[in-house]
Amino acid sequence: RMQIMKIRTTLTKGNIDFEIAIKEYNSNDPTTFDILFGDTVMTLTKSEWESINNTVKRSMEFLNEMAYLNDNEK
Repeated sequence: RMQIMKIRTTLTKGNIDFEIAIKEYNSNDPTTFDILFGDTVMTLTKSEWESINNTVKRSMEFLNEMAYLNDNEK
């Protein structure tokens, strides 16, 4: 039995629609996510999606650190 879960949101002040659909989920890597960015569909594995998540987290940590350093230089 296939279950479909969809998460929808809008990114960048409404300029990009974002939708993620999970057709089936298990804790192993074969889980795939169909991700729609505007008109582009990407199918990613769980590990690929986690890698994107980690990249976003690291980039935000970097930006926050740069903002902290810049504030301390004033």
